[in-house]
Amino acid sequence: MKHFALFTVLVCLFQVSFSQWNLQCPFPPRPVRDIEFIDQYRGWMISGSEVLTTFDGGYSWQIHPSGVSVPLYSMDFTDEENGWIVGYEGLIIHTNDGGNTWNEQTSGTSFQLVSVYFANDQIGWIAALSALSGKILHTTNGGESWQTQYDIPDGRLKDLFFIDDLSGWAVGNDGLIVKTDDGGNTWSELNSGTDQILNAVYFVDQSNGWTVSIQGSIFHTSDGGQNWNLQAYYANSFLSGVSFTDLQHGFVSGDGALYITSDGGETWARHNLEMGPFYDVYFYNATKGWAIGTSDGLNGKLFRTDDGGETWEKKSNSQMYPLYDICFVDEEKGWVAGGAGEIMFTEDGGYTWNSQISPVWQEWFSMSFIDDQKGWICGGQQNNGYIIHTDNGGNTWEVQYSGQVSRLKSIFFVDELYGWAGGLAGVLYKTTDGGLNWNSLNTGASGRIESIYFVSAQKGWIVTYSGEILLTENGGDTWSVQFDGYEQFKSVFFIDPEIGWVAGGIGSPVILHTTDGGNSWNTQYEGTIYSGLNDIGFSSLSNGYAVGDNALLRTYDGGETWTEEEYYTPEYNELFAISTFGSRSWISGNWGLILNKGTSETAVFVAERGKASDFSLSIYPNPVGDFFHINSEKSFKTIKIYEVTGRIVKTEDVIGKVVNVSKLDKGIYLVELITLDRESIFVKMIKQ
Repeated sequence: MKHFALFTVLVCLFQVSFSQWNLQCPFPPRPVRDIEFIDQYRGWMISGSEVLTTFDGGYSWQIHPSGVSVPLYSMDFTDEENGWIVGYEGLIIHTNDGGNTWNEQTSGTSFQLVSVYFANDQIGWIAALSALSGKILHTTNGGESWQTQYDIPDGRLKDLFFIDDLSGWAVGNDGLIVKTDDGGNTWSELNSGTDQILNAVYFVDQSNGWTVSIQGSIFHTSDGGQNWNLQAYYANSFLSGVSFTDLQHGFVSGDGALYITSDGGETWARHNLEMGPFYDVYFYNATKGWAIGTSDGLNGKLFRTDDGGETWEKKSNSQMYPLYDICFVDEEKGWVAGGAGEIMFTEDGGYTWNSQISPVWQEWFSMSFIDDQKGWICGGQQNNGYIIHTDNGGNTWEVQYSGQVSRLKSIFFVDELYGWAGGLAGVLYKTTDGGLNWNSLNTGASGRIESIYFVSAQKGWIVTYSGEILLTENGGDTWSVQFDGYEQFKSVFFIDPEIGWVAGGIGSPVILHTTDGGNSWNTQYEGTIYSGLNDIGFSSLSNGYAVGDNALLRTYDGGETWTEEEYYTPEYNELFAISTFGSRSWISGNWGLILNKGTSETAVFVAERGKASDFSLSIYPNPVGDFFHINSEKSFKTIKIYEVTGRIVKTEDVIGKVVNVSKLDKGIYLVELITLDRESIFVKMIKQ
């Protein structure tokens, strides 16, 4: 009983803090130039000028700002803490905390730094190029200082590779290959037998290596580079990366395809994956690998294999069209819809999105789902309005309504029968049979209906672009004006029949609030730094969000106070819609943007029977899959995981910062981490 009582007290001590917003689409946000793992769970990826990190083998990625705004080209990590990234005009950045923070190092050159390799946390090399020449930089003190080790006045280097701290090769333009056997103190030029542009080089041992060219050639050496033989040629393939897992199994990346061999390069099979260049291919071990690149020159491309390249799964999402609405029916299943007839669906909380086929090519502005099967979407173009419906989760959609009226901007269903859709000039339609028939209603509104919300089949509200709030208490047969005074109301939301919010504004954002069903409306928020708000939503009486033109506001007290939240997008981006369910939230926006946020739990430190300390712990991702990462400044000796009953279900020594919970059932757990000083810190974990 004493142990159970302590457990109860600890649960009551939890303080919820919300994790950062994660970019789900476009993902990766920019072309991917490099990827690396130090074990099967911990990895990093370069996307444009950003660094992304994963703790669960690439299932989820978090963006850690690099602190720079120029392109990054290559990286190398020697362990889970120490890594280097090189890039544009001599840029070098270094981390000693696993990528959470980055600091610039001085390269002493303005050359483009295109490839980096470290033999350990002190000794490293960089390949550099300018318009006409190249050079190799070297450090022996972890990058605190760099010296030019080798100059190539008339050659441009593209890649370098070291097999250990002594033997290395570098390749470049005009068939250039140079080699060192003494850690770079001396370099000798080798005869490649070609004048092609060599993009990448890879060795599996001191003798056997491969290099590939932009012209489509694959070359092999079996004597450390003294002689090279052409193994394959693929015209116009723009080969850019090469990787081998052993002497027999190798992979080459090219334009829209990968080339795979299982006999040391005697034969190669082409695997067409997706249009657009693959910049590189990387394997952590014989089975787990990644192919990286860009789909359109703007967004990143990412494919993963877990079977040695036999099959590849696309892990990237990209869209160029605006996504005007987003709707989740639980923490896993959700839809987005937007321009050019785009409809996408996820069943894993947004980690992957799959397109659904729209029956017509229209702009989709609003959607309403009553469960994971039945949903409606409205939209249109110019003078045409459309409503489409699904009763199988979006596997198929059918047109329920089309008419020579203005496009429809908002749709709302309270159940499988009663629904409303509205648009320009106060046009409003109602159905009482699930959308088989739609009848026009007279609202008396003077402006375009932007948002609809009903709390029952009888009581509901509409807001208009002209700044009106209208109420009906008979299902829409008659409407009364509750408020008329602002311009451009865009969204209305009610948590119950009495408490609701309206968001909008022109030139500056505004949020109104009511506690009496709209009989009176009070201004909760007025700002001056944005052009207006597009949507508002609450998950409870206290917790809510409002989004707009590059604006994201958060409240924890029902709107009494609103604060700005930071988030990352690839560029200046308008946020259109917010959807919340349980502990998770999603936002859709322009240029195919989807953001996601879940909750992490920050625990109060407990030592010596409840003595509080001043440090905190978080685990992420949370909710967790099979693994989670420990994020704390403390070192821990032991981990214990409890069920909500207080029963211990897992006890083990802490090794590293990644914990395997794959054998635990779904549910809520309490994690106890015990320090070397026998102090304990607790954190809540949700296993999904």
